[in-house]
Amino acid sequence: MGNDDELDSWIAALRAIPEQARDYAVAHEQAEREFGFDAGALEQLIARGLPHAPGADAAGPLLWATDLQYLGLRLGCARIYQGVLNRWAGALTAFSAQEEVPVAIRCTVYAEPGTEIELLAPGGRRERARASPRGASALAFETTMRGAQPPLEPGAADALRELLADLAAYDFCWLRPPLEADLDFVRRTRLANCRSTAGLLVEQAPALGVEARLAHGLLLAPPYSTPHNWAEVRSGEDWVALDPLLLGLLVRFAGLDPEAWPPPRSPGAILLRLAEPGTPLVTDAASGAPLEATFLTKPLTGA
Repeated sequence: MGNDDELDSWIAALRAIPEQARDYAVAHEQAEREFGFDAGALEQLIARGLPHAPGADAAGPLLWATDLQYLGLRLGCARIYQGVLNRWAGALTAFSAQEEVPVAIRCTVYAEPGTEIELLAPGGRRERARASPRGASALAFETTMRGAQPPLEPGAADALRELLADLAAYDFCWLRPPLEADLDFVRRTRLANCRSTAGLLVEQAPALGVEARLAHGLLLAPPYSTPHNWAEVRSGEDWVALDPLLLGLLVRFAGLDPEAWPPPRSPGAILLRLAEPGTPLVTDAASGAPLEATFLTKPLTGA
């Protein structure tokens, strides 16, 4: 389970997260199935100071999913999440090697039968359907991604190079709202997700003479896509998607080539902007409440 000094440093980093941000909901069975930690491993981690909460007598202590994902990636036992990162890296490499990538996205939504569902689609469109009697319904759209992304103009690249390298080196952690947007916490601890480093980039880029904005949409990685947040910066007439933490994460855990993918390179080949951050992609059309959904994604070429 890694050496003692590494474990202690990782657990110390996690203990910087405020107690009120934690949701202790993962029992031993889920910890082993989803994150790769058996009961013995959890006992060792708890003995070394991993935060936990009392559970029912038979279930044992309850853990927080964010802690387990963080440790599981670093210890190599979180195979589900490792597989997701490998898929992201593969999609980024494949999509960026093409000029254009047409894709079809089928969104399966889980809602009470008869619920009118609304899905954000490219270009500000809103697709609607009613949930079927089985409680699930599908909405779909097609779009074409620009595979080979334009590089940053030299002036913007030079201005942002040091900042992007620093953001790529932040310590990836699966933070959740509102902590992910607490930039004071992020700067102090250097724990961050992609929404966090996007916020830092948008905050600091104007002082370097570069216009920046936040973006929210889908990270396309067939066969599934994932809601995601990133930053975009003005480069000439273009808005260029940047996500240095994503690239750093894939270099560290998914074998992405760091020479081919330095922090200033855009991963926009797999990033589909749909809305501003905080906007749910799928909602109950009547109430605006977000709905649970999956995004099945299929390239319409050989990508």
